Amino acid sequence: MNAIDVDVLLFEIAGRRYGTDVTQVSRISRGGTAKPISTLLGKVNAGSQMLVFSGGHSEEHALPVDVVLGVRKMSSQQLRRLPVGAAAPAVFTGAWLDGEATVLLLDMSQMVQFAERKIA
Repeated sequence: MNAIDVDVLLFEIAGRRYGTDVTQVSRISRGGTAKPISTLLGKVNAGSQMLVFSGGHSEEHALPVDVVLGVRKMSSQQLRRLPVGAAAPAVFTGAWLDGEATVLLLDMSQMVQFAERKIA
């Protein structure tokens, strides 16, 4: 199987690193009209940045983050799916090992669905 390159946007929330496919994020903002979502990722400590993305129904949502670390190009062979038996919510699509640190990979559209179920 041929490897393809994937651009992953890396960020931190509550001292943990996460990543998402950069194509899922519309922009990085410090405010605006996008609807902030609550998450299972933890409470933002000191950040004022938000990852703005489409949540369906033409509505923009924002994920508050402590810091945006940048975009990293990586081979799809470096990314790992979470095991089927892992008791992780569907927002987590996989993981990447950055040295000894694990970076959990997120699906932003699933973040909206998770937040909506949490509210309901």
